[in-house]
Amino acid sequence: MSVLLAIVKFIGIALLILLALLLLLLLVILFVPIRYQAEVSCYNQQLTVRAKVSYLLQMFRITAGYSMGQPVHYSCKLLWFTLFADEDSVKKVAHKTKKAAKKAAKVVEQVNKDVDEEAEEKTEQKEHAVQNTVVAERNIDNTSNNIRQSESETKHTGHHVETPDLEEDEENWYEDSYEEDIYESSKPVKKSSKHFGSDNASHSRQRKKQKKKFSIRGFWESLKTKLKAFVARLKAFYQRFLEVKEKGCLLKKLYDSEVTKRAFSKVKKQAGYLFRHLKPRVIKGSVRYGFHDPAMTGEVLAGISMFYPVVAPHFEIVPDFMEACFEGEVTIRGHIRLIHVAVVAITLFFNRALRKTIKRFQRITGGNE
Repeated sequence: MSVLLAIVKFIGIALLILLALLLLLLLVILFVPIRYQAEVSCYNQQLTVRAKVSYLLQMFRITAGYSMGQPVHYSCKLLWFTLFADEDSVKKVAHKTKKAAKKAAKVVEQVNKDVDEEAEEKTEQKEHAVQNTVVAERNIDNTSNNIRQSESETKHTGHHVETPDLEEDEENWYEDSYEEDIYESSKPVKKSSKHFGSDNASHSRQRKKQKKKFSIRGFWESLKTKLKAFVARLKAFYQRFLEVKEKGCLLKKLYDSEVTKRAFSKVKKQAGYLFRHLKPRVIKGSVRYGFHDPAMTGEVLAGISMFYPVVAPHFEIVPDFMEACFEGEVTIRGHIRLIHVAVVAITLFFNRALRKTIKRFQRITGGNE
């Protein structure tokens, strides 16, 4: 029995320690601030931007920077481990380019091999063609020599070799073809009927009448369909107008209701609370500016003076009425605690007026369907 109680006690202590660790983790997430810092400077028409976000005493940090004419550099680190950075992307790109270069080199080598093989095939074909021409010339020479020898032998022996008379054959062929043409032309041609023209005219008139009937009927049918579609569109537009008008009246009633006013006041109050805790704690810097027209410089200074009391202790604005310029630097620092965001979210979630207003709005606009 004592062993069982000891096991239960051990399990209970372990569960309490686990719950305490989870509660500690939750408190750390909610109350430890997320700090941010940004610096912007512009001198000699050279813009430089640097930003940094840190959490848990800079154990987790993100940095980024930009200088005009240079690429953006960034890094994300956890303790001394680099999670990701622009150098990694550069290395990956270099690795990919090396792979692509190797593939391209292989392709070029294969193409060169194919070209060399094609050139060798062409040379071999040329050599075969030259050999064939030489053999053909030799055969021609041999046949010509044989013919000469046969002619010389006929002269010595006195025998005459009969050759076909090609001119007489050609004359006989022309005469036969001429007689066939005369025979074909002498055949009688069948004559058409007398009433063929009148039948065509009557058929064309009937077709024209039918086309006119069909064209009038089709025009009337298309006109009726267009009128019906136009009337349907007018009805749909009028119905839509009535629906919009009714929704407008309902939204106006919802806006004028006391529940909606209480909900809006609560949202406004929570938004102010959130802004007070999320706004930058420090805004400091100095800016020197000027335009070609001194009047424009004065007008801009008058507009800035409305916001100057808010940042006056740490911010300096110097107008230059002599030349056009813009240079200076600005530093912003602040922090965000997630507990403030959680408090605002919980407060608004459990506010009855806001929930009723959202439900009524969804019912009017049909957003809950």
